[in-house]
Amino acid sequence: MMTQRINTQTGTALLISLVILVVMTILGISAMSNTVLETKMATNEQQRQIAYQAAEKALRDAEAWLQNTIKSKNDLETTFIFNPAEFASTTATTADGSAFYNSFKDRLPAQLTNTKAWNDKNSIKADTVQLTNVLGHDPRYVIEYVGQVGRPPAEMGSLAARDTRFHAFKITALGYGADSTATYLLSSTVFLCLGGICG
Repeated sequence: MMTQRINTQTGTALLISLVILVVMTILGISAMSNTVLETKMATNEQQRQIAYQAAEKALRDAEAWLQNTIKSKNDLETTFIFNPAEFASTTATTADGSAFYNSFKDRLPAQLTNTKAWNDKNSIKADTVQLTNVLGHDPRYVIEYVGQVGRPPAEMGSLAARDTRFHAFKITALGYGADSTATYLLSSTVFLCLGGICG
């Protein structure tokens, strides 16, 4: 008599293999998505760092210009327009002959944080010889004369020549990343002593 073998396989091994394959595929796709996301994050951080460095360069250029140009009250009065008195703007020209800005209210970017409003008519292009191959746009800055800081002398009429207050200037600088999508705004305040001894 011949014995028949009964096939008891139900395809369980195939089913388990397919489930493992699906799980591994999902893990692989997830790992690739994370890698792409991390690459984008690293690129964005690099762009932000480039924009920061460009804004820092513009800030330093503006500070150097102030310290090298405004050395006396006469320099201040001939460089900045005080009309109306609470606003001041500079009429000094840059190396290429363009004016800084003629009217504080009319020529500054409407909102300094609106980076698309910055242009040659309302801000100064920083010297970026070392950065020209890296940047999408040249960094820019704006200098605002804030006024004198501290309490005025008791008798302004008789002690005007001995006014020992510092003169304050606010500098706002804008830097761009290499592809111009990243921007960075920095600001600083510079205090200059223009009348001898300040304090």
